[in-house]
Parts: sequence; C-alpha cells; structure tokens
Amino acid sequence: MCSFLGRPVKLAARRRTTLLLACYLIFVAPARLASAGDPRCATSAHAESYCVGAAKCDLTPRTLERIFLGGYGFGPMRPAAGVAGPLYVRALAVARGGATLVFCAIDSQGHFLAYRNGPYGFADIRRRVAAERAVAEPAIVAASTHDHSAPDDTGVWGGVPVSYLKYVSEQTVAAIEEAIDSERPARLVWARIDTAPYNLLQNVLPPAYPIDPVLRVLAARDECSGVIATLVNFSAHADVLGQGNRLIAPDWPGAAAALEQAAPGSVAIVMAGSIGRTEPLTAADTAGDDFAAVRTYGQTVARLALRALDSAHAVAGPIAASQTELHEAVTNRALRNLDFEAKPNLWTRTLAAILPARLRLRLGFTAYGEPGIDLLLRADSPPYLRAGDRLQTVVGAARIGDLFFGAVPVESYPETGIVVGQRVRAREHFIMSLAEDQLGYDPPAYAMPVVQECSPPTRNFLPSAQTSAPT
Repeated sequence: MCSFLGRPVKLAARRRTTLLLACYLIFVAPARLASAGDPRCATSAHAESYCVGAAKCDLTPRTLERIFLGGYGFGPMRPAAGVAGPLYVRALAVARGGATLVFCAIDSQGHFLAYRNGPYGFADIRRRVAAERAVAEPAIVAASTHDHSAPDDTGVWGGVPVSYLKYVSEQTVAAIEEAIDSERPARLVWARIDTAPYNLLQNVLPPAYPIDPVLRVLAARDECSGVIATLVNFSAHADVLGQGNRLIAPDWPGAAAALEQAAPGSVAIVMAGSIGRTEPLTAADTAGDDFAAVRTYGQTVARLALRALDSAHAVAGPIAASQTELHEAVTNRALRNLDFEAKPNLWTRTLAAILPARLRLRLGFTAYGEPGIDLLLRADSPPYLRAGDRLQTVVGAARIGDLFFGAVPVESYPETGIVVGQRVRAREHFIMSLAEDQLGYDPPAYAMPVVQECSPPTRNFLPSAQTSAPT
C-alpha cells in the first residue's frame, strides 16, 4: 500500500469526494470515436464481431544505476539491488465500426500524465499514438499496475533517470501500436466472479467500510488460434512482496500472467480496480517466503479468471469513449513543498540534514531541489500545473457494447465503483485505477479522518484451512 508522505494526497477534489469523481465519469456522455477506416481488419456486420490485437514489450531497466523502487515511506529508501522478474507493458486494442479502444497496463507503481523533464507521460504517449495510428486520445486507457517493486516513476521515493522514463514511453508506444497493427477478427466475452470465499483481500480500515471482491474479466478469442488476450480487473494492491524487498519484480500481476501460459501466444493484462484501502491477503503456507506468496496469489487470481470465463457472456455493440479534464487546487502543504515550492539554499540544506523528511517538507525545507530526489517528476508548468497551484488531470469513460469502463487517475476507493454502478446503466462496470496519472487516493469525505490516521497494516496471514484456492 502506498501513500505520499504516509498519508493520501489531499487535493481540493477530495472534499468533493467520490460522488464528484463518479459524476465526471457519468455525466460526460461517451461520444462515438471515429477513426480512419482500417484495412488491416474487417469485421462482419454481426453485432458480436470485433477486431482485436494485443502485444507486450519489456520494461525491465537495463541498468540499476539511480533506480529506486516506489511505494513505501518517503524518499530514496529502496535502491534497486537486482532483478527478480521482468517488467512489461501490455496492450489490448479493440476496434469496430471505425472506432478503436485501447487498454494498456505498465508494471509501475504509478506514472504521471506529464513530466517536467521530457515528453514521457501518458499524455505524450497517447498523443503520439493518436497521431501515428489515428486513434482518438480519449480512447487510449493507459494505467499502472501499482507495482510496489517496480521503479519509482514519480520521484516520491528516489525516482529514476530520464533515460528510463524515455524507455518506458518508447516501449509503451511500441506495445500499443503493435496491438493495433495486429488486429484480427475476434469475439469478445466478459465474466465476473466473487472472490470473497477465497479470502484474497483485506480492508485496511474498519470492516464497516466496503471493499470490492469481484474479479472482472474481458477476453478476446478468434476462430483459429483461440485466446488473443485476457484482461483482468481486480482490486488488490500489487504489494505482496512488501517493504523489505529490494529486487525489481512485477508482484502478483506478473504471476497472474500464468494466463498467457494457459493460452500460448496470448497476452494477459492486469488493470488495478478499486484498490483504495484494499490489500492482498496471502495464505499462511507462504508466510516467510514473499516470492512464493506472489506466485501463489497471482496464480490463484489467474485460476479464478479462467473459472469465471467458463460462464462467460458475449459482448455485442459499438465502442464509445470520452474524457473530461479535472482542475483542482493543491492544498496538501507537504505536496506543495515537495513539488512546487522547492527553493534550496545553504540554510535549507543544513536543516534538511537534521530534520526528518516529513517535517522538513511540511516546513518547506527542500534539500536539493532536484526531480527524483526531493521534487516530484510531474510537469510543473501549464497546462498540467496552472497559476495558483491548480493541477490538471483527466478522467475517462468508455463502453464496449453494454460494458462500462471508468478510467480514474487515482487509487480509487470502492465507493467510486459503487456510485458508478448505481448511476451508470451497464451489464458490468470495470473501474481502472491509476489511469493516465498517479494522484494518490480519492477517499470519500466520511472516510478522511480515518484514512489520515490509519497506517498500512502489517501483513496478516490466514490459517491455511481458511483459504480455499481454486484448482
């Protein structure tokens, strides 16, 4: 579980809470996204016919120099000490009737909409793909898996060099464009399964606060080779490995890619769901071996996804998408000092040497004023930051037939999904956290006092007898 400075980033939007954020998803009517006719794939007039492509590209750092892992505490606490498993960007493209919708997930703790040190943000990635493949920008849903053992793309925990941000950007564009270029006729199906009986989640707040135990799946199948891609939408933090880990690894979403082994040649994409205050709960028989816990947890998610698909429903209907800009004043003093008010000098550097990091930031003492050390890497100029410290981000909504997909730039709390489910008519609702940006949490107002005082839990292990993993 992560938070900036050990607590959620509190923007003015937090006061308007989950309902406002959901309203952006609900009341911006999704408009049909027309693109140039694509000769690569022609679908029939049948309502269930789509063009689908998928691809993945490597994101594993080629050097560990100045690579820090993100997600815990504050500052450069966890320099990468090695690589335990590869990181990837995975992409799924779905087209029909001149409209294309892309889902993309990168193995990262979080990635910003835009960066202060180059065109490497999700906005730049989407803009480039839109120009090179004639896909509307709002139809590209790019998100992070929220992997706490991946490089820190934000700068909150030590950051990464510019060369790595460039690499992530280039590889993400490559994966999306390869997915689009490889589109072929396919059918889509969706499924859901309640994971509550399998004890996979724990609530870091009192039990009265809801969590979302439903695992949602979207799969594409063609007539010849079978499964093209499987998209898994599940609400568990990708932090099974824990704070003590120093090795780069994809955490449980990487293990969930066992779905690719079940269908060789396919791509398995994990999109973080309503992960706010929701942690993975691992079984007692993996206690003391975090990597065994990762494998078991991810493979359990994969098996549940396959079980859900045994009772899958066909997807039919057009593709639509839209987005709206969200402008909010930054009111968190620690964040302001970290990001926008850094004016280092000999006095602040001296104080920084003796003051704890959190106190230093709240007082405005920035030691170095360097992005990735004690400055966020997020863009600090218009349009992404305006006069008066007003921050701009985007919130998106999309449909494929009667399925709804909400793209939110935060670690979305379950209340967002609950409100969307109540107010948006759809057979199923997929909420995708950390889409297009990484801005902390979106807790509802009634949860804020609890959230601010709550610390991440120590990992709890259920007795083996209580955990009934699928076979």
